Amino acid sequence: MRAVRALLAVIGVVAALALCVWGGTLVYDAIDSLADGARLGETRTPIPGVTDVELDEGKYVVFYEVDSSTVVDAEAIVIPSLDLAIRRGGDGQPLELDDYGSNFTVEGGGRAAKAAYTVRVPADGRYRISTSGEEGTGSVVLGKPVTRRVLNLVLGGAAFLAGIALGILVIAIVAGLSIRDRRRRA
Repeated sequence: MRAVRALLAVIGVVAALALCVWGGTLVYDAIDSLADGARLGETRTPIPGVTDVELDEGKYVVFYEVDSSTVVDAEAIVIPSLDLAIRRGGDGQPLELDDYGSNFTVEGGGRAAKAAYTVRVPADGRYRISTSGEEGTGSVVLGKPVTRRVLNLVLGGAAFLAGIALGILVIAIVAGLSIRDRRRRA
């Protein structure tokens, strides 16, 4: 019976350590990449303006961006009607823009931005971002979605805490069984 308890204790400790390491890794990666790619500066396109850029296949967030000194808070940014097109190679049909659907803002580098649209880039390649509108009203900039990174942060934190809780539970059970065994022998 002691051998089974010892084996279960070792398995419990290994599982607790594995949860802590996995959770810690998720948290570290999420924190390390959370701000990275929120806005991709090379895609910044003034209104009106044109920017040619290399994009990877995948989903992007299209932000409307202004100088942060022009707004009290990024939440207060009002997105004007944008004439925006993203085309592969600069010609052909523009990619479909979908409304972002919620209120997401970012600030940094002297700029404040509010998510306006999402766009799915179908394949790696060169794309042209073109905008028109009243000059000096701001710019558009693409960014990578942060939702998965935030979820990884939450999941990693939960896994890390679960690992600590499991470790404490294993130690408490082993200590309790050891005390009980000593009392029986006495």
